[in-house]
Amino acid sequence: PAISPQASFTVLAEAADAFAVHHDARPGEALTLALRGSCTLNGTVALPDGSRAGDFEIHAVEHETGIARAGTFMHAEGRFSLPGIVPGDIDVTATTAAGYFASAKVSLSSEQVVNGLRLQLVAPEAQPVAAQ
Repeated sequence: PAISPQASFTVLAEAADAFAVHHDARPGEALTLALRGSCTLNGTVALPDGSRAGDFEIHAVEHETGIARAGTFMHAEGRFSLPGIVPGDIDVTATTAAGYFASAKVSLSSEQVVNGLRLQLVAPEAQPVAAQ
């Protein structure tokens, strides 16, 4: 089936440490995208007892577009660096294979580097349960 001329898309272009986003692109529309510098989150992940997490995943999702970055950190002694994040309001989560979880919200400007973000994990049984 053909794409409707009324359809709209979000276009993302990426290079090493840069990106461009264009919202509401239409089929057949010529676009010029200007690359801007991406952002980086640096921080630590701690277990409920305050010790540093060894193995964990970090996910960063820009709230408006849903553009995401993720990283898996093994034997990391709680430290992480996640580059290539699109600026905006970012939902950051940390998870472990055992189900521990932490979250934070961060607002990022173009090319911003955040140092010292601390994510404190909670045990799986301590997480809120969504209503059904």
